[in-house]
Amino acid sequence: MVSDKRENLRLVSYSEAPVYLQMRFITSGYRFVLVGYMALVQAMDDGYSWGAVAAQGVFHLMVIIAFSASSIFHTFNSVNEATYRCCNQADVNGIVASIVGAYIPIAYFSLACYPQWQALHLSVFAAVALAVAGATQLPIMTDPAFIVGRILTMGSLVATLVVSTLHIAWLVGDHPVVATFVASVLRAVFLLALGSAFYASRVPERFVPSGFFDYLGNSHNWLHIFSAAAMYVHACGIADIAAYMATQPCAATFDLSRDLSGL
Repeated sequence: MVSDKRENLRLVSYSEAPVYLQMRFITSGYRFVLVGYMALVQAMDDGYSWGAVAAQGVFHLMVIIAFSASSIFHTFNSVNEATYRCCNQADVNGIVASIVGAYIPIAYFSLACYPQWQALHLSVFAAVALAVAGATQLPIMTDPAFIVGRILTMGSLVATLVVSTLHIAWLVGDHPVVATFVASVLRAVFLLALGSAFYASRVPERFVPSGFFDYLGNSHNWLHIFSAAAMYVHACGIADIAAYMATQPCAATFDLSRDLSGL
């Protein structure tokens, strides 16, 4: 974690720092001058936790991919049937990407002090995500009549996320970070489930079949609204978790014997 690296970083006083680093009225906190090629690497690593940057970056990238795929589908789905099926598969894979992006930072930050569990959780989830992504390539997945099957396929990935979250909550115990990440996941899952329920049940157009909701306010619109809300809520939760974990030294706040190596 960032805090662990900073604890090991040697800081020097104004008088010990090279003249070119000295700043008026700043008496301490200067970084020790390193020598050689590794100086650049060390300086970059001390300033940033690249794993943390990558974890949050994956989330934002996956959300961009998901909504871009959806936009492409809705723009080009009327060209011909082949284009419809291709774009529909891209749209579904975009949903998979958004779920993967939502999970990775949660597992990364919450299990940062348990690297072996972290690797196991990320590996299992990646395997399930690849299986689901492969299943979405089946021709039947583009059949509008197979809507329940698509939802169940996506649901298996969401269920894996929920089970993993529950295990993380058990593993970390009553640590304050649990409330933060569990609340973030549950809020996002609730919003996604609500949007999926609207979409699967065709509410509200089911009850007003006169065409009133043909353009705005139909179940598909609500699915996108709830999905965007879920991603926003989750992004806020990830930022809170990242900020919290950056200040928590593992040895002082976690029971490290719970990692796989300690079992």
